[in-house]
Amino acid sequence: MREFGDLLDDIESDIPDKRLSGLAQLAQIADVRAFRVAEYLREDRDPQVRAQAERIFRKFEADGSTTSKEAFQGQISKSFPLDGSLDILKVTIKILKGNASKIVGATLITSSLKIILVPLLFFFHSFLPESFFEYFPCVYLSLFLYLTHQTFMLPVIWNYVGNTFISAYPEEVVRKEASKPFSRDGYMVLLKANFVQLTPLYLGFFILFFIEKAKFWIFTFLWAQISLSFLFFALPTMPLILLSQPPKQDPIIQSFMLFAYQRGNLLRAFHYGVMIWLGILILGSIILALPFFRYIPEFSGKGLVAGLIVLETILTPLWIGFRTMATRLLSKEA
Repeated sequence: MREFGDLLDDIESDIPDKRLSGLAQLAQIADVRAFRVAEYLREDRDPQVRAQAERIFRKFEADGSTTSKEAFQGQISKSFPLDGSLDILKVTIKILKGNASKIVGATLITSSLKIILVPLLFFFHSFLPESFFEYFPCVYLSLFLYLTHQTFMLPVIWNYVGNTFISAYPEEVVRKEASKPFSRDGYMVLLKANFVQLTPLYLGFFILFFIEKAKFWIFTFLWAQISLSFLFFALPTMPLILLSQPPKQDPIIQSFMLFAYQRGNLLRAFHYGVMIWLGILILGSIILALPFFRYIPEFSGKGLVAGLIVLETILTPLWIGFRTMATRLLSKEA
């Protein structure tokens, strides 16, 4: 039996016979993932795919195993493989590889201001008076500008990168959501959700500036514990908006409901992806900054921040794509 991700690749292709073959093999999997795909493909643009998806969906219905969204919600814990998060990550990477130029292009365009911040880190001293840095160190200034960028530009990045990713999904009904124009109201909805998901960053910035050095590590440890829990609560918030435009209910409340009533499924879907993302960000930033620590110690802080920004930008399409894909499995709205 071929892997689910490989079959999904066939279904996403532009070759009709390959799509039908992949769909036929998908029916043999007979689990919640196959049900979900068959359900969406009932509205596919290809009439043959629609007809076959309808037959497969009816077969699942006759089996009485995955016959409705309510059944789907109840079966996640039983049908979701233990390595479900890794499966989602693999499918996300395959979609990215197949649509790399569009997704990477959208990322570079919308993240251009953030990319410009990296070289500026090393030239602030050239155009700002030295007295300025006595009260506002260069690293703090860089983090403040980065946080400001993330607050007001991340909704734009999520809209364009997220919708570019979603437009590569095989389901017609999902692609329609991605084709809706970006409006001021849409920006404000994403901005509100963005304030929520960035709360740990705001808190961390406060600790960095206002907590005494003697208590810094204690507060940092507590902050890390709280932030990790908060991260899992906030993970579906932005994807919920993209997957249902306009949202059918408040995405923050919906995200809270997922966290409160499907916490096990939420952790199972996101766990490995989040750990990999955090690991690359933290370890990668340190590795990139090592030459500065060794050869230019006075630039070590700048090097660490620059590495963090570079890696976060590189990982943006994968991070957005992974969160969107995982949220689809968990939300009734997706």
